[in-house]
Amino acid sequence: MFQGFVFRDFVDNVRKPTINDRSLFIRAYPNLRHMHPARIGRHMITTLLKQISMFVRDFDEGLYLSYYDHVSTHYIEGENP
Repeated sequence: MFQGFVFRDFVDNVRKPTINDRSLFIRAYPNLRHMHPARIGRHMITTLLKQISMFVRDFDEGLYLSYYDHVSTHYIEGENP
């Protein structure tokens, strides 16, 4: 998705609906090549929340060079059980 203009098209689609501070992404990140900082124990999947407004802002600032940059930047941290 980060190759070519596919990711930019994705972001353009995300911008279309009304976005407010309660608009969220829910992501499931597979801990395969890179372990996510929010990984709990030896779980293979990390579930993440991110404000869509923050996602768009980070994209506009050029912070996403890879998918890992996207899932590891400004996500909402949960509490460890």
